[in-house]
Amino acid sequence: MRFCRVVSLLAIWVGVAGCTLALRPGAFEGAAPPRLITLDGKAGWDNPAAFGPVPAELQATGDAICSSMNSRWRRFHATGYHSRAQDINGEPFAKGAYYCE
Repeated sequence: MRFCRVVSLLAIWVGVAGCTLALRPGAFEGAAPPRLITLDGKAGWDNPAAFGPVPAELQATGDAICSSMNSRWRRFHATGYHSRAQDINGEPFAKGAYYCE
């Protein structure tokens, strides 16, 4: 019985860790671009792992764009970039898009 409980907890932990890792920008820009979607009335990206790192020359621009979402309790900055990210209609953003955290 104890073995089953340990295995179950391990499976839950691995599942949560896997989801957490998959919801962050990757080490390089993915071949399939991320697309902006709405879920429960909130905008978000369908595949955050498709974002690659923010190029150094675009970091300040990305941080400025992400900071538009700042609140009293949370500050956002660009942690990912994709040059062919798509808007909600599936059209690419002219200058790419940023993943904000």
